[in-house]
Amino acid sequence: MIEHNMEDIIIVSRPIEEAHIVIIPVPYEGTVSGGKGTSLGPQAVMDAMKHQLEDYDRFNDCVICDYVNIVEYPSLFVEKLSPEEMVAQVRKNTEKILSMDKFPLLLGGEHAISIGSIEAVKNKYSDLTVFQIDAHGDLRDDDSDYVKNSPSKYAHCCVMKRAIDAGCKTVQVGIRELYRGEIDYIRKNNLTVFQCPVHCTPDEIISSVETEYVYLTIDADGFDPSVMPETGTPVAGGLDWYFTMSLLAKLFKSKNVVALDITEVSPFLPNNMTAKNAAQLAYSAAGYKFANMRNY
Repeated sequence: MIEHNMEDIIIVSRPIEEAHIVIIPVPYEGTVSGGKGTSLGPQAVMDAMKHQLEDYDRFNDCVICDYVNIVEYPSLFVEKLSPEEMVAQVRKNTEKILSMDKFPLLLGGEHAISIGSIEAVKNKYSDLTVFQIDAHGDLRDDDSDYVKNSPSKYAHCCVMKRAIDAGCKTVQVGIRELYRGEIDYIRKNNLTVFQCPVHCTPDEIISSVETEYVYLTIDADGFDPSVMPETGTPVAGGLDWYFTMSLLAKLFKSKNVVALDITEVSPFLPNNMTAKNAAQLAYSAAGYKFANMRNY
């Protein structure tokens, strides 16, 4: 593989005030229950964006960085914090980016990082849907069923429950691993869940989103492991790459996606496939979000 030096091309060295998108790296893995390494994910994805991606994006059929300024925020120092402290730090920094009217793009780290950013976005956009791509429901109230000492309500398996508790609506796509408490909760509350294999079109999925504003959260294990093999809790089956890219393109076009996170990249293979694909997701999403600024 040929590496290209895309430093200061896709990700530009400019003040945050000049950014359209601000990438917030959150290298946290304080509540992981599977394989380790997700704290290394943000840097691996950033490195892939800087050195491996081409600037022309075929999904948008343009050079996105010609018109979208993507700026990197300093990595959050959260590695040694408790889950509650980490969530507070993520919330605080996301609120700062939102107050500047910039689009926050968070890179995890484990999925628990999403709790703080969802709370920050919900404080700004009261009518909000959290649109989740994931293999897991993440609807536990805490992780006490598998953590005996100091269970937390801010664990990675609680992201969507915390979103619901915050008053968000939810749409979950790619789900294929649930425990009994989660499936009971889904049925009791009539949640919108598209389990794999997904037998409907992207348009049908998007039609289930009831709000204008959307927070998009992507767990790497939502994809088929052939696409995203390097993740802590992989599950057989999963979403196809091209189906998902079509889904995201239509989601951004149909709704006002106001924040994005990509989590659970655990780089351990020498080919860096998962980090590169996560970087591609981030770059293509930038094009989808700011398609109206494009010079046709």
